[in-house]
Amino acid sequence: MYVSPEGSKYYQNREHSTIETLEEIFIKIHFDFPGSNILLAGDMNARTGDLVDYIIDDSLEYITNEDIYPIDDFNQKRHNLDKEINAFGTILIHLCKTHGIHIVNGRFPSDADGMFTSHANKGASVVDYMVASTELFPSIKNFSVIDDSDHFPITCCIETSITGE
Repeated sequence: MYVSPEGSKYYQNREHSTIETLEEIFIKIHFDFPGSNILLAGDMNARTGDLVDYIIDDSLEYITNEDIYPIDDFNQKRHNLDKEINAFGTILIHLCKTHGIHIVNGRFPSDADGMFTSHANKGASVVDYMVASTELFPSIKNFSVIDDSDHFPITCCIETSITGE
């Protein structure tokens, strides 16, 4: 996916930015396909710094209805060389916490530091992400950033089995 940068002319005469529209898409996916998982990658022009993308101490001790709010025990620390935070980054983190998805960047040995994904006029940044549902993380075997242009490709290895019914 691609999200135009904050302040882009693309957003003139639009009520929501592309990243804000993701909330509506995630809600529709969860409604139309209960129990489905999300895997999304691309240039989101979001800068998330060191913001945590999961709810710390997420347990039924605080929530009384697990049917309305499914408990997510994800708590894997994420690293990010980019310490900046922008509005789109804050929105992305909110989406992660609300929908049980998490940023893959900065959580695997080949990207242990949370490498920069872009070198542009304003310097180095992390704006390209892969996000995945909590349930998909055990299947993700590796994630890396390939430093070979001004926008670095991100790669992910997912291992799964296919069973027939």
